[in-house]
Amino acid sequence: MKHKYTYIEDETLPGRFVYLPIIDVNIGEHRSPVRCLIDSGSPVSIIHSPLAVVAGFIPIEGKKSFVSGIGGKRIKGYYHQIPFWIDTIPITIPVFITADVTTPYNILGQTGFFQKFTITFRLSKLEFEIQPVKQI
Repeated sequence: MKHKYTYIEDETLPGRFVYLPIIDVNIGEHRSPVRCLIDSGSPVSIIHSPLAVVAGFIPIEGKKSFVSGIGGKRIKGYYHQIPFWIDTIPITIPVFITADVTTPYNILGQTGFFQKFTITFRLSKLEFEIQPVKQI
């Protein structure tokens, strides 16, 4: 499926704006809507804990762990196997749930997501494409 990049104004950036690959997905049994940034530089997928709770997940019931961001700060969270619907395609991937993340976006990272989908970024056309990996 093809998607359009999202235009984001940000006064801290040169040019004062950026286009980001953001998609709407659904998570959990009740298919709660969540907006996610597709981030090939992130090794893990991350969901803000308030959204995970609304979707029916109790963070502390997951496996406690820590991840480090670009600044090296360690963030505490909990891993869960979470069902997602991406372009109506159901998948289950490991997700790090945390209240300590400072980014304004939920993240779809490498582990799980990039293993199950081929993502083609075409920033020059302001579009990106997500295709499920064909199972052999």
